[in-house]
Amino acid sequence: MNLLAKLGAACATLFSVFATYSCDSIFHDDLSDCPQGVYVRFYEQMPCLKKQTAVGKVQNLHLLAFDKQTGLLANYVAADHEVMLTPDYEILLPLRQGDYDVMAWTGNSAELASAKLQRGVTKKSDFFFQLRQQQDGSLVFPDTPEKLRYGFAGTGLQRLPADSAEYAHYYKISQYPMDEVINIPDPAKEGSVFRHAAVNLRQQALRVNVHVIVDGNVKRSKFPTIPANFALQLNTAARELSHEPATDGAQTSIDWEVPQAKVLQSVKQLPLLPVHQVVSGDSLKYRYNLLGNSPSNLSEGRLVLMHKGQEVELSTGVQEHTKSLSLPALIRIALEQKGSNINCGGEVTIELRVKNKCDDCNTFMIYDVVIGPWNVHSYAIEL
Repeated sequence: MNLLAKLGAACATLFSVFATYSCDSIFHDDLSDCPQGVYVRFYEQMPCLKKQTAVGKVQNLHLLAFDKQTGLLANYVAADHEVMLTPDYEILLPLRQGDYDVMAWTGNSAELASAKLQRGVTKKSDFFFQLRQQQDGSLVFPDTPEKLRYGFAGTGLQRLPADSAEYAHYYKISQYPMDEVINIPDPAKEGSVFRHAAVNLRQQALRVNVHVIVDGNVKRSKFPTIPANFALQLNTAARELSHEPATDGAQTSIDWEVPQAKVLQSVKQLPLLPVHQVVSGDSLKYRYNLLGNSPSNLSEGRLVLMHKGQEVELSTGVQEHTKSLSLPALIRIALEQKGSNINCGGEVTIELRVKNKCDDCNTFMIYDVVIGPWNVHSYAIEL
């Protein structure tokens, strides 16, 4: 290091030391300009896991603070580059005196509409993700290059690992605040105060694979057809993620259960476009990303299979045990299966098996639905 660089480094060190001591009331009377803020770390914790895990690599990260009183954006930090979210990784979000809602999201894509961020102008409700509205009125949730994650910050027990001794101690004595509100005190009285908070960056979308499988006997029937003649629709009432957390009337700020964004419902159901579809052999395969990451937060929806413009009928068993291919019913069936990992960020695969309604019929029927080891004919489940 040359002399100039050494002098620069020394000056920077002296300045930081002076700035620190200048905000100590022992050394300085005017504390109103002292820096303040919140250090935020990130983790992931699913309902089925007691321990927190590292989020890992993300392609972008947005951390925002909204004034609790006005609902307007107070400050934000945005990283449009790769970030490795390790357990000890923290971001400093500078803030002034006040109460704040702090939230973070990652996994965006160009198709996601979000308000342009302006401090003191952008409303919390303006910022949140909205499904892209197509000209034909259909909605699509983009197949983002990474998991869409979203979470609210907390300063109480949420900032501590759930399996740590400190967490257990404060939980036992019930003296540690469980509050999502970040409070920054008056610097004129307190000087520099930096809070510590944590965000559970949980996945906020559920991937659902639907495979339409045409029975092999259809090819040899009097009225053969091919998978390409079928078309699947997923009609759903999900419109967007709310700017308010989802609640079920219970305390949502303990353990893993950091509030997730609530899914808003539209008055009528509209088709949700698949993020991918392909004909593969005797199957027609679709992949969807659904808003909501738990059965209680999924929208009402229904699968409808069409064949050359006509709706394919459902067998009595399919109607009864899947509530006519109701999306919530199908997801609940998937949750009942041994080894289900939906609550842990997994995905659901649903098979719709199709054949001729009768030997001399040019109409078709979904005669079976298979979800893991479950199918209409071999299992019954209380919905």
